[in-house]
Amino acid sequence: MNESMKNRPTMTLKGNQYLNQTTQNMGNLTKPVLRNQIMRIARPGKLLIFLLFAGLVSFTQQVLGQTASFTPSATETCTPSTINFTDNSTGATSWFWDFGNSNISNLQNPSANYPQPGIYTVTLTINGGGGPSLITSQQIHVYPKPNPAVPLAMKGCELFSTVLTAVATPVVVAPFTIAGTFPAPLLSNVGGITGGTATTYTWNFFGDLPTVVQSSPVLNLTNIPVGIYDLLLTVTDDKGCSNSVFKQSVITVSAKPTADFSFLKANLCGTGNVTFSCTGAIDY
Repeated sequence: MNESMKNRPTMTLKGNQYLNQTTQNMGNLTKPVLRNQIMRIARPGKLLIFLLFAGLVSFTQQVLGQTASFTPSATETCTPSTINFTDNSTGATSWFWDFGNSNISNLQNPSANYPQPGIYTVTLTINGGGGPSLITSQQIHVYPKPNPAVPLAMKGCELFSTVLTAVATPVVVAPFTIAGTFPAPLLSNVGGITGGTATTYTWNFFGDLPTVVQSSPVLNLTNIPVGIYDLLLTVTDDKGCSNSVFKQSVITVSAKPTADFSFLKANLCGTGNVTFSCTGAIDY
C-alpha cells in the first residue's frame, strides 16, 4: 500500500448517518456527490468499499431523516372558520406556509381564517440542516351554510290550523381566485364546493308556541290560540353547517267574531219603529 492510499478519506454507513473518517486532516470537503455516482473509498488493510448515493449529498451535510408533515385541526368545516395547523415535520429549522387564501406564514404552528366557502390547498415547505426543501400539501373543505327561506305569513281565526313549509336547497359555490399582496402569492385558486343537504329543521316561536325540531321541512300546527307569532327557523345540513332566518308575524290568529244585537222601540205601547243595533265584534 503506497502513501497516497493512507491519506484517502473513508466513509462508513451507520443507521441513518454517514460518518466521515480519515487518517489525516481532510480539510474542507464540500464538493457534492451527484446521483448514482459511485465513490471508491479505501483504507489500509481493508477491502475497497463502493457506495451508491441515491440523491445529492455533501461530505459536510446530513440530510437524512428529514420529513415534511402537518395536521390541520379540521379538513372539513363550515364557513366562516379558523383552522389551526400543527407541524409534524422532522429535521426542520424553517417553515413556509401557503394557506391557499392569499395568506402566508413563517410560524411553525400557525392558524388561518377562511371566511369564504371553497376548497383550499394548504402547502408547507420546510428547510433544515442545509438539505433540500421538502413540500407537502393538504386540502381544506370549507362548506357554505344552508340558505333557508321562511314560509309566507299566515292569518286566520281561533282556533287556527295551518301548514308551514321551509325551503333549504344546497348552496353551490363556483371556483374563484383571491388576489394576494406581496410576499403572498399574487393569486390563490380556490376550488368550487357544494353545501350539504338539510337534515334538521328547528321551529322556534319564542315560547308563544312549543319549539319543534324535526327532519321534515313541513310543520303542521293545529288549534293555535289568539296571538301574533314570530319565527326563528334554523336549518342544519349533513355537513354539520347551520343557518337561521327570522320572520316577524309569521302567524296572526284573531279571535272569533261574536254575534249579538240590541233593539230599541220608539213606542213601548202599540205600533212604532224599532231600531236594531249590532253589538257583535270582529277582531282583525
